[in-house]
Amino acid sequence: MAAHRRWPVSMLSSHLLEEELEYELQIRKLISASVATREEKEALLEEHGNLTPFAEALDELYPVKEIEVLSMKVSEVKAITAEIESNWQIGLEPRKNDRLNTSYAHTLFRVRRMMYRHPQHFPTFRKLASKLNAVWHKLNQMYTSLAFPKICTSSDEDSEEERSEHEERKKARKVRAEQERRENEEREEEEETYRRKEEDEQKKRKKEEKEEKYRRNEEEREDEKYRKYRNRKTYRSESSATSSDQSSSEEDRKRDKKKLSKGRRNNPVTTWAFRYNGSSDRDLYAFIEDVEDAADINNVSDDELLRGIGALLTDDARTWHRGRKKKIGSWTIFKREICSAFSPADNDEEVMDKINSIRQKSDKTFAVYEARCSELSRRLSVPLSERDKLKRIYKGLHLFYSSRIRSRDFDSVRALRRECRDLEADKHLIQKKGKGREKKGAKEE
Repeated sequence: MAAHRRWPVSMLSSHLLEEELEYELQIRKLISASVATREEKEALLEEHGNLTPFAEALDELYPVKEIEVLSMKVSEVKAITAEIESNWQIGLEPRKNDRLNTSYAHTLFRVRRMMYRHPQHFPTFRKLASKLNAVWHKLNQMYTSLAFPKICTSSDEDSEEERSEHEERKKARKVRAEQERRENEEREEEEETYRRKEEDEQKKRKKEEKEEKYRRNEEEREDEKYRKYRNRKTYRSESSATSSDQSSSEEDRKRDKKKLSKGRRNNPVTTWAFRYNGSSDRDLYAFIEDVEDAADINNVSDDELLRGIGALLTDDARTWHRGRKKKIGSWTIFKREICSAFSPADNDEEVMDKINSIRQKSDKTFAVYEARCSELSRRLSVPLSERDKLKRIYKGLHLFYSSRIRSRDFDSVRALRRECRDLEADKHLIQKKGKGREKKGAKEE
């Protein structure tokens, strides 16, 4: 014969007292200033009722106060049960009591959570558990279709062992909580660093945009002055009513136009041999460095460089420039835009691989080796920190230097540079003596 099925007793948020509702929200860390009304609290508990209570929240509860509150609640459950039992004994079928079920479940789970958490108060909580278990026996007799939860208590001889196990679990929870706290602090620190970096970049972009806007306004004012000047000159020429003045004005206009076009044709950037077509097999960063080096040599300003750069672009790069040149107001913005458009998505990874694989050759000085590393570092979207740069430069040093310099002897690239320069003189003497011995040995033979 199949056993009669019992339905588990559930705790209904709508039948919880205000203090009980606050407790259930507090141990699940659902307390919020935005949730003020009773309806909102009940809805919040219904939504997150299956959430496991936090150990930290339970540790914050005062055991003495909990004992006082739970003693009253156990008495309430016993009183309601006794009233129902008296009617049941005279033959009245007990009706479902949602307040009894909710109060019983709430009190039982509350006692169970605190019972093994405080060893010094264990006997008191155990007495409360025994009273609830006595109520459980009566309720199971009266309500044959409901399954009431029960607290399983250990015997007296096992209590010490269980309490020690509980203490170990408690310590383990504290260790985990401390580890989570540290991880959260590290994550917050990383987020704060990233946020500050974003703010700095945003300030830099705003500054560049402001400078570009100022430059454009200056150009517009100059153009406006020139137009007014030409209009006044034209008006005077017309008012004079002489053909000679009109021809002179026309000649001045042509001469100004000729000078302007001549100035545009004389932009030295257009005569340079560097070209970039936007294909992946061309080194965009090498092209930019060559152009900037040529600009320094020829004393070309950034404005002239920006106006003439279109002559050095071909194919896809020229097509891109035609669509963007009106929105690009400075050489710095141009570099950022073209790198964003044509540099590969894994550019930083490729550059880092090159930096990690570069090694100083025996015939190269430290200055040459450092310059090569710095050249590659400038191609990263995010510059290397001083510590990372120092670490990678030291990693690729020639054995002559790395065997004589310990990494803890310096804390900056500048200090490493000074150490290597001091060793270069010794290296030169050693190589010179070695060559002298080779020549002497050859003569003796």
